[in-house]
Amino acid sequence: MLLLQSLGTPKQITAPVRIDDVPNMAAAFATNTTIGVRSVYALDDVQFSQDHPVLDALRDGYAGIPGDRL
Repeated sequence: MLLLQSLGTPKQITAPVRIDDVPNMAAAFATNTTIGVRSVYALDDVQFSQDHPVLDALRDGYAGIPGDRL
């Protein structure tokens, strides 16, 4: 959730994505502690922009989150 909060957007929702919603999506991404933020090229036969501005915003936000001390 820190990643979404780092975007500074006023409203955010987290919800499952239904397959019927996919064609209406402008971009898609995956994230975890190993890969950071990676754009998703396609889901089934629906292709997504690889240079959508939200992807850069997410990558910048991810880079700004301090790591946890182990």
